[in-house]
Amino acid sequence: MFDCQEHPYAVVSEIITANEANRIRFSLARYARDPVTRAYRRKVTWVGGTSFAIEAAELLSGLDQGEELSLQSATIVNGRLMHIPMIDFEHPDLQTCLNRCVKVLGIDELSRYIFFRSGRSYHAYQARLISSNCWYAQMGKLLLVNARGGEPVIDARWIGHRLASGAAALRWTCNSGRYLTEPHRVDVCLT
Repeated sequence: MFDCQEHPYAVVSEIITANEANRIRFSLARYARDPVTRAYRRKVTWVGGTSFAIEAAELLSGLDQGEELSLQSATIVNGRLMHIPMIDFEHPDLQTCLNRCVKVLGIDELSRYIFFRSGRSYHAYQARLISSNCWYAQMGKLLLVNARGGEPVIDARWIGHRLASGAAALRWTCNSGRYLTEPHRVDVCLT
């Protein structure tokens, strides 16, 4: 399984702790890129909070060669669709990412994120849930982080794909040869 403190699994664990585990369901997706069409094939599985560790381990052990596992932002709590705030950075320098994000998101909002090195860049999650309306607004704010004509910090194509699908998603594994490593936690200083 994962190193529970260093992997994004820790975010889910915090969310489960903050909510009633039997009233929350997370969405995990197995996905692979078709080598001919370059399109992604994705299969979403909903996993309950009380059985998350067991079911996530089963999904991991069942991955086919070239398949990855991602956590999606879409989460059901008491029958209501909520989202885990997520960011997919494109820029390889975390300090540049933080400096640009603080200008748009503010220090208070940015300090809620937990950051992970994903290989060539970074991912970030908040260990809380937000409404669908707040999620759409957050995705719009993330687009504003990229300065016009400047080097991109946020992966804008990721935002486009995620808005089109109705949920964000960030990779948890390194199983396809396309990536350098599994995501692992990094400490940041925002002051």
